[in-house]
Amino acid sequence: MKKIFLFILFAPSLLLAQTWKAIPAAPRPGETVRVEFDLATSKLRNVENVGINGLEWSKDKPNALEIATVRSENKLIGIFTLGAETKSLVLMLENDDNPEQTDNNGGEGFFIPVCDATGKQLPESMAAQAILYRDFGFIHGLNKTASKAYDLQTRAFVLQADLKLKYWSNYINYVGAIKKKDEANTEAIALLELVENSTSATELDLLNVARYYERLGLAEKLKSTRDKIRSTWPTGTLVKQENRKAIEMEPDLAKGEAMLASYALKYPALSNDEKMVVDQLRGALANKYGDQQNWDKFRSIAAQMSDPQRASLYNNFAWELAEKGLALDEASIMAATATQIARREITQPTEIKTSYLSNRDWAAQRKQSFAMYADTYAFILDKKGDSKGAADLQAEVIAIVKGADLEMNERYTAYLERSSSPELRYQLEGFLLKGKATPKMLEQFKRLYMAEERNEAAANAYISKLEGVAKVEKTKALLQKMTNDPAPGFSLKNLKGETVSLEGLRGKVVVVDFWATWCGPCKSSFPGMQKAVDHYKNDPNVAFVFVDSWEKAEDKHKNAADFIAGKGYTFNVLLDLDDKVINSFGVTGIPTKYILDRNGKIRFKTIGFEGSDDGLMEEMKLMVEAVKGQP
Repeated sequence: MKKIFLFILFAPSLLLAQTWKAIPAAPRPGETVRVEFDLATSKLRNVENVGINGLEWSKDKPNALEIATVRSENKLIGIFTLGAETKSLVLMLENDDNPEQTDNNGGEGFFIPVCDATGKQLPESMAAQAILYRDFGFIHGLNKTASKAYDLQTRAFVLQADLKLKYWSNYINYVGAIKKKDEANTEAIALLELVENSTSATELDLLNVARYYERLGLAEKLKSTRDKIRSTWPTGTLVKQENRKAIEMEPDLAKGEAMLASYALKYPALSNDEKMVVDQLRGALANKYGDQQNWDKFRSIAAQMSDPQRASLYNNFAWELAEKGLALDEASIMAATATQIARREITQPTEIKTSYLSNRDWAAQRKQSFAMYADTYAFILDKKGDSKGAADLQAEVIAIVKGADLEMNERYTAYLERSSSPELRYQLEGFLLKGKATPKMLEQFKRLYMAEERNEAAANAYISKLEGVAKVEKTKALLQKMTNDPAPGFSLKNLKGETVSLEGLRGKVVVVDFWATWCGPCKSSFPGMQKAVDHYKNDPNVAFVFVDSWEKAEDKHKNAADFIAGKGYTFNVLLDLDDKVINSFGVTGIPTKYILDRNGKIRFKTIGFEGSDDGLMEEMKLMVEAVKGQP
């Protein structure tokens, strides 16, 4: 996914490096820019359809750039025009047929500095670049190194002091990620007081100040700031938030409904964000009526919501009912409605696009929503006895998700079998060949094969052959995703009080698993991770460390220790008490796993959990063995 680092910081001349260039190299706001990439130097050089994905910081938010591209042999050319308020922009290359395959300049992104008439990068361009890199780097899979963002904004503030009051909130986060706790808190408090006493402070500024005071445990300052907000903006955001909280906490549903109606009249929703907030209140209230199976009230409140929000409510509630086997007729109506809305949204969207999504990514997101809702509806159709209808609908789901979700695949082949579909064996073989089958699907295929051939040895041999092909294909795909970026160093105490450092693990292939006790997918993945740990327990060249981060418990050591002991896991758990390590890796969601080579380089990164313990163990084995095979 990555290549040699050509990070563009302050010297626009760096853009003239051989791998890529921008013309002009030092563009000003409003100018048309031409970028040229030499694909011969890119890891996507063998990809047929390569596009350019861009993100700009403009009007105080990230916005997707739509870039027209043309390819001439190994040269990829893109043309776009900067907005009048563009402060910074970053590009990456991606496979148009498989967006997971990208070239993001070694995780640093291809940044183009926005400059003044003399060709120097504007100070605000540096400050905005830090935000695109650190705060929104997840969009392009960037490294999000806190120290780099901190350096960018520090330099910007030196050149233009008033920028500190504009970008202070982001800056405090960077300070907290790189400095010792006491030092970071002292600097944060001084800056918070400066913002609070500024005559130009907006309500949003003071709300953020209050949020930081709460995080720092400064109760008196928190109360004082909130009192100031209420008196200055009596119908502002904080007052609205407190009104909404009261509605959410009201146990009397009829009273809560009346409070919500009053709120909607008193504070008319003028923006899309405000409309969504009111829809969320309606959704929460509808859920409570649904829990009482008061379907008339449930439907009447849901009818007041926008179609996309109502579809989400219906899908979530329908799935919950279907899993419990309750009110299947009602669940079927909800799921059918959600699926119908989502299908229409694919071609006739009514929901407002998130600013940082490209049109293609937005279209893909709408298709994913349809797939999720259709999966729910198919599940209910099957429960109601219509396995044929369930299979037909699930086939659409599988086509969209490309077989990536193992649980969806398992449901699909179950529907095919229950509907006596002639497609069953063909589909099962396809999933096995791609390594996208669960143990249940494996048994299902073996049962079918035995029914036809009546030879268990032949069945096992054939399945082994299919799995061998899948392993080869998986390994090929993995090698294409292999990176070669230095991992941030760390030194943490484990549950035994021993110090474990990355430097001390040099010479080993290291699996670093970031997790937290409150994280459901993290805990769901642990049986599979235990299998992986057991597989390599006698291999001195492989080490696993499970970094407990983002914890909310008061006694984080006891919290983690009790959980691990209660489950009987044999993990080497490291305590990232101040979240410095997880932030240094730029993790945006957990579970996230990194596989490091013997020299401390990141070779693979995986996010989330697909649901299969054996599948996770096999994935870990494939990645570890691929890294072990590197020189």
